[in-house]
Amino acid sequence: MAAGAVAVATGMRTEQGQPVPVEVSTPVAVPPASTPPPATSAPPPEQPVAETEPGGDTETVPATPVQTRWCTTLTYQGEQRGTGCFEAVGDHLVAHDTNKDGLWVKTVAKAVGGKVVECEDTNSTGNPVDCDQDLSEKGRLRFQVELWDGRNRIAETPWSDPVPIGQ
Repeated sequence: MAAGAVAVATGMRTEQGQPVPVEVSTPVAVPPASTPPPATSAPPPEQPVAETEPGGDTETVPATPVQTRWCTTLTYQGEQRGTGCFEAVGDHLVAHDTNKDGLWVKTVAKAVGGKVVECEDTNSTGNPVDCDQDLSEKGRLRFQVELWDGRNRIAETPWSDPVPIGQ
């Protein structure tokens, strides 16, 4: 219908400066202008959900940690020689000697504030040795991987940055 009105208007002659009469027989329904929703930034990060205990108390659920396992690799004379890891869940210290040559690998961890724990892989074959430690539920530790020849330490990695204990 609107197309017909446009055709009528363009076919009429008018003088310069005079409005063009438009005849519309049926009103055209124009939908109301919709306004777009206001622009928003990124959604807020999810907050821990409060759970209700049977007694009616609420407890905030802790956020899931981003990382719970850290590893470092020891290189000796240009070759990867062994790996040491700390896994915060369960306080696992891991040593893995990756070369069967009579040398062995030890992972050493020092908790900030004192306690020192070690894990040794002296057999140089098979899977990593997983030493389950009993560390504090809170705090941080640093660890390093060492290469030993009998009773002599011959190489070591730098100490790691402090990592959380007991997540």
